[in-house]
Amino acid sequence: MQLAGTGSVGSPMAFGGFLALILALLALDLGVLRRNQKELTFRQAIGWSAFWVSLAAGFNAFVWYAYGRDVALMFTAGYLLEEALSVDNVFVFSVIFSFFAVPREWQHRVLFWGILGALLLRGVFVGLGAALIHRFEWVLYVFGVVLLITGVKLLRHDDDDGFDPSSNLLVKAARRITPVTDA
Repeated sequence: MQLAGTGSVGSPMAFGGFLALILALLALDLGVLRRNQKELTFRQAIGWSAFWVSLAAGFNAFVWYAYGRDVALMFTAGYLLEEALSVDNVFVFSVIFSFFAVPREWQHRVLFWGILGALLLRGVFVGLGAALIHRFEWVLYVFGVVLLITGVKLLRHDDDDGFDPSSNLLVKAARRITPVTDA
């Protein structure tokens, strides 16, 4: 990506370095800092949140130094937008954790692997989708129809449909290979 008045911020070396940094921080977080699986106190959670936000601010300072004010402001805007959008995920996580009765001391590990898996799958699907659209432009209409059908189903959704998540094939498979409690 070339931005007006700046150097390239999309070189393979820059993305590779950023990815290596993120993977190292994830390994540090799960493999070293949270290895003992004890439940965090509210004060510890605030401290860790402040640490990670400070780390992002430090990275943004590097972006400002390396690429200039405009790119740093774009990073800040993107970071704040992602933070705002992630607030609703807290509710979803709490619903999932309560449904599957995930003990508090395991919630960080489950959340970590769930988010990592979601990021990897998102990358795979975005890449495959972009390649598919590039090769067959008409597939955009198929995606549009799928979204419309999904939207109509969501609008017509009845809360009394009798759906039992424990009968889902993925849930049954997970129960065979991981310890799951009955809530």
